[in-house]
Amino acid sequence: MNREEESGAGAPVSAFGLGLHHVQLAIPPGSEDACRAFYVDVVGMTEVPKPPELAARGGLWVRADRLEIHLGVEQDFRPARKAHPGSRWPTWTGWPSG
Repeated sequence: MNREEESGAGAPVSAFGLGLHHVQLAIPPGSEDACRAFYVDVVGMTEVPKPPELAARGGLWVRADRLEIHLGVEQDFRPARKAHPGSRWPTWTGWPSG
C-alpha cells in the first residue's frame, strides 16, 4: 500500500492502514463564538454539524480538506502547557498581523 493512498473517508493512511480522523482540543465554556470566528472566519475552515447528542455539550467541529478539529468545552479548562496539534497551511498572505 502506498503511504499516500487514501481511505474511504479521505484521510491519508500509512502502510499499516492507519490514519488520523480528528484532533480534539479543549476550550473554556462560552468560547465557541471566538473559536468559530478564528477557525471559520479567519482560517476558512467549515463548521461540521455535531450529532444532536453531542451538540448539547457545546463546542464545535471544523474541517478543511483532511484536517478535522473537534473543539470540546471543558468546564475546568486549563490551557495545555505543551500539547498542541501541528498543522500545515499553504503560504497565505491573509493571516492577521500582530
